[in-house]
Amino acid sequence: MEAAARKANVMFVDDERRVLTSMRALFRRDYNVHLANSGDEALALLERQDMDVIVSDQRMPGMTGVDVLKACKQRAPRAMRILLTGYADKDAIAASINEGEVFRYLTKPCARETLRETVAMAVDAAGLGIPEAAPPTLEPDTAVGREAREAPTAPGADAPAPMPSPAATRAPAPAQSSPARGSAELLVLSTDGEFTTALEAALGTSYRIHSVANVEHAIAVLEDNPIGVLITDMAVNGDEVQALTTQLKHCVPELVTIVASDHSDAHRLIDLINGGQVFRFLLKPIKPKQTAIWIDSAIGKHLELVKNPRLVARHAVAAPASSSLLSLGDKLIRSLASRFLRTRGAAAAPGPRRRQGELPA
Repeated sequence: MEAAARKANVMFVDDERRVLTSMRALFRRDYNVHLANSGDEALALLERQDMDVIVSDQRMPGMTGVDVLKACKQRAPRAMRILLTGYADKDAIAASINEGEVFRYLTKPCARETLRETVAMAVDAAGLGIPEAAPPTLEPDTAVGREAREAPTAPGADAPAPMPSPAATRAPAPAQSSPARGSAELLVLSTDGEFTTALEAALGTSYRIHSVANVEHAIAVLEDNPIGVLITDMAVNGDEVQALTTQLKHCVPELVTIVASDHSDAHRLIDLINGGQVFRFLLKPIKPKQTAIWIDSAIGKHLELVKNPRLVARHAVAAPASSSLLSLGDKLIRSLASRFLRTRGAAAAPGPRRRQGELPA
């Protein structure tokens, strides 16, 4: 006989007791609610109890919400993370992407229905996806492997490689890319030649890179090549980049997106988190070593999603509103999405339906 479904465990972290009391009252009928009055208390609770969703306030004494969610990501990578804050702090928002990898970023005052819907989405995502592995940045063939490759091993090994044209497409060196990793390519959407050149220098010949300067060309490259990571520069056109990011994430959640900009637009970043599930935010001018590690991690995430399509549910976003910006590319984007549907459908066999708030035991 199949084990009975259980209620999801949801933890709320806030330094204000009245807020925690409100959260308990709002969610106790649907979930097992756990309350933590500080970051330290949250981490101690996480040692004793497996959590499905963690909702943390940002501005707290001691550990900030980003600090809490970053630590939770390491200790309980399966748990979905939501950041709730009363102000739009661009540094905190960028950190929530790069360090906490939050599922959603909500600003106060947050309507009860919005909060309930967001938590319900997070619960479903936690239940449908198998536990994620340790962050790809720790894998030997990504960050550590890159560190080893960067270290000089022979006279002249630290000499810089010849610099290709920013618009060029380069093939990876077979000795540095395994067949699996080499099958995933990068697309850079930018009109900033210095940014593209710096990006290519940081990556060396680890990946095949396609560089384009507008959305139409980006869509064409996406249709014809096995792109695993899309790096978009907000300098191209903020509205078009945001529309492309959200549309692609809805149609092709296996595609991992990194956004670059020379400034942090708080409200734009919030929209990109919630609507596009961006994986990382690069502040220009980029830091080469950190950028290389993040892109390695993004490729690892893409390969993980392709290999385990059930994890796609953890990165689901709502269908974006129709946009005239992408009307010409909609057919191409949907064609791109069809590449993954067969694999996704075969791996995600239908299971018994659950009531809201219940997870498989």
